[in-house]
Amino acid sequence: MHTAPAMPFRRHVEKYLDALLDVPGGEVLVHGGRRITAARFCSLAYRTASALRLRGVGPRQGVTLLGGNLPELLAARYAAGLLGCRVSQLHTVPAAEVQSAIVRDVETSALIVDQRFAQRAGDIADMAGVG
Repeated sequence: MHTAPAMPFRRHVEKYLDALLDVPGGEVLVHGGRRITAARFCSLAYRTASALRLRGVGPRQGVTLLGGNLPELLAARYAAGLLGCRVSQLHTVPAAEVQSAIVRDVETSALIVDQRFAQRAGDIADMAGVG
């Protein structure tokens, strides 16, 4: 019987980031006047994953994002995927009480926030008991 050699497990996010790095200088995101290259985006995603890991965030834990479509929040989504985390995105419109209920319901371990919503995030974290 022939068996295929064991392949190391790779998360789909790793494959996407590897594909981006085929053209490291290529622009992959434009946000306002900012132009983000593949290399810069991948570096941001891996550095964010490392920072999350250092804070004890790992597989099967919840990462919740609050904010717009910033390159940093997109990189945080990829970072969470690299670590095997679940990802939720909060809409910015509902009241803080509603958002905190969602944060609790999805069992958030890390709340990553667009700085424009820092005050709101503090309220949400306090109400939800997320440190």
